[in-house]
Amino acid sequence: MRVPEFKPVLVDLPSDKYLKPAPLESTVEESELNPPSKPPKTEKQEYHEKVAREQADGLNSLFQRGITLTNNMNGQILTVTLPSAGTEVGIRHNLKITPKYRIILRHRGNGIVIDGPTAWDGSTVYLKASQATENLTITFMVMRE
Repeated sequence: MRVPEFKPVLVDLPSDKYLKPAPLESTVEESELNPPSKPPKTEKQEYHEKVAREQADGLNSLFQRGITLTNNMNGQILTVTLPSAGTEVGIRHNLKITPKYRIILRHRGNGIVIDGPTAWDGSTVYLKASQATENLTITFMVMRE
């Protein structure tokens, strides 16, 4: 079988239309191309920006390093076994200031732990068990504000 011979077809195109780029129509105002310059910053603005940068750097460093309880609060973790219900127990701490809060971290045994009637002070917190059976042991944290 014989393959027909390929013959290219030449077409004349008007060169003016296809070789010259069309003029660009600008829809951008001159003021948008050259916006007005901002007024210089005041000392106060520069100071606030510097403080904001320093705080952001400090927070980034803290988050990269990790946050621990010792970084965040001033407190002490204590463990005590409370006797039968209603008996107040004084538990010594080393905060050197009267704690404001307590958080129970671990509770072994049956019973509810409440603050005792004696006011807390700079060396001792007072707790008692309500409705406790024997050997109610708690691990708790006392914290200052």
